[in-house]
Amino acid sequence: MTDLAAKYGLPALHELFPGLVCQPDPDDVHFVAGDDLRLVGNVFFTSGGTEGRPILECNYGLKIIVSRAFPNALPRIYSTDGQIQKGYHTFPSSAELCLGAPLELREILLQDPTLPGYVTGALVPYLYRHRYTVERETEGPPGWEDLAHGTPGLLQYYNDKLGVSDYGACLVLLRQAGQRQQKKGRRVPCICGSGKMLYKCHYERMLNLRRSVGREAVWNAYLHLRKSKAPPSEP
Repeated sequence: MTDLAAKYGLPALHELFPGLVCQPDPDDVHFVAGDDLRLVGNVFFTSGGTEGRPILECNYGLKIIVSRAFPNALPRIYSTDGQIQKGYHTFPSSAELCLGAPLELREILLQDPTLPGYVTGALVPYLYRHRYTVERETEGPPGWEDLAHGTPGLLQYYNDKLGVSDYGACLVLLRQAGQRQQKKGRRVPCICGSGKMLYKCHYERMLNLRRSVGREAVWNAYLHLRKSKAPPSEP
């Protein structure tokens, strides 16, 4: 366990959230081959007070499963106390919490590739937004709402990152950003319809996304979005 503690930053995590403890259970249906660590317990924190966000006290029973491929693989997190129902940003097939768009979570993890970094950077904001939604009966707080679930939320995130506004343009730019060779594709008209060459238009946004999460992650995001259906409002 000493090696695991160093790899995942468990001492720092326990200092922040002493209610989370390692609790191996090979019979856990969520624990599969390739998983390395199972944390169970309560995440308690108080957050808010800035940018107009109210101070809220949050206390959630959770289970966190970490693959030995971490930090290249995101932790999987489940509610254990029933506070977070399936209707609130969870994956329907598994009830795993959906903390955000994969590239968004990947960027958070790359900034601090430890469990404390991921929990404070991705999980705590998710839990705060849930508590706000429960207490105020509206998603929020304003300007800090969760993304829509499924394809609409992914599209919202990618469009904001790439500076476009429709499914087709987003798909093309993700594909170009995820390709191994970039130079050849620069001197083509930009898909946004501006009439400019790509390298004088959306190329910098593509590069920024690629640099922030890595080429392979962008390519995987493209493949995933391509398999999804365009939202009903899209042609």
